[in-house]
Amino acid sequence: MVENGGKPKYLQLADELRRKIVSGSFPVGATLPSASELTELWDASSVEVRAVDGLVFSPYTAQTNAA
Repeated sequence: MVENGGKPKYLQLADELRRKIVSGSFPVGATLPSASELTELWDASSVEVRAVDGLVFSPYTAQTNAA
């Protein structure tokens, strides 16, 4: 699904989640919404939410697993 100027929805959602994390909308130690909550909140498919998870969190988990 492509929306908003041709950018795929999952990339838009990943950008939004990153912005919320960086801006402090989710304080350090806070629990992030579950995949099912994000699916409902964003009116997104589970495939889109899984893609967001990989884009947003993979860089961080790769760094912590490498240590």
